[in-house]
Amino acid sequence: MFTDFLAKCYVARKENPKFTDIFLWITWSPFGVTKWSQLHSPEEIKEAILNKRNQLRSLNISDIQEADETLSQEKEFLNGLSNDIWILVLSKEQEDFLTISKDEMRVIAQYRTGKEG
Repeated sequence: MFTDFLAKCYVARKENPKFTDIFLWITWSPFGVTKWSQLHSPEEIKEAILNKRNQLRSLNISDIQEADETLSQEKEFLNGLSNDIWILVLSKEQEDFLTISKDEMRVIAQYRTGKEG
């Protein structure tokens, strides 16, 4: 699923860069721990896009060599995208602790808008 997520991040950034500041993957199950620091590297993003299941729908290119060449020309884009992908691993306890009640949300909204009510 994470491989598909990386490919979708690529497509979303390509189609609407103004609306894609940060991509956040939240999981309760750690994965890829032997390569944790590389999970969203430019190389991993490229590999995800070139994945048989993602290549055509991400690039609209069926030829693997052509797709690889296209991505090889986008190193700066892939580097920027890599920096904007965040991964959070939560536990049930963190989820409970991070949950905000309606009253707490109301206080935050009041603070942000400067309005009572």
